[in-house]
Amino acid sequence: MGCFWKRVMDLGEAKDQILFALPMVLSNVFYYLITMVSVMFAGHLGEVELAASTLANSWATVTGFAFMTGLSGALETLCGQGFGARMYKMLGIYLQASCIISFFFSIIISILWFFTEPILVLLHRDPEISRAAAVYIKYLIPGLFAYGFL
Repeated sequence: MGCFWKRVMDLGEAKDQILFALPMVLSNVFYYLITMVSVMFAGHLGEVELAASTLANSWATVTGFAFMTGLSGALETLCGQGFGARMYKMLGIYLQASCIISFFFSIIISILWFFTEPILVLLHRDPEISRAAAVYIKYLIPGLFAYGFL
């Protein structure tokens, strides 16, 4: 049986790939743990707070964090091309431009998040939950700027 696995999989390469991917796996796990722990604590406060934190996290993901991830996806493509073409100076220019663009869009999204309560009420969400979600998401605004630069 052991001979079969040696023919099918290169264990040295598998070990290298796991060690290479481990930092990214851990960073994603810890990123999602932030949301999970926040919702767990809100759940101990009450049902309205639990519903509000879940709604606010969903709203923040859709309107902010996913958008910022999309912006950084373009940077990943440009930097890969610049590195492959040995245009190392362009890597710095791309990074600086990306930081400026991310900061600009973080301001725009922050304004949207600041008006979360009336937007959610307009979308027929419960007013009490919308009010609590607006408070929760206002505390997420500094994290949006950090996520944009990350």
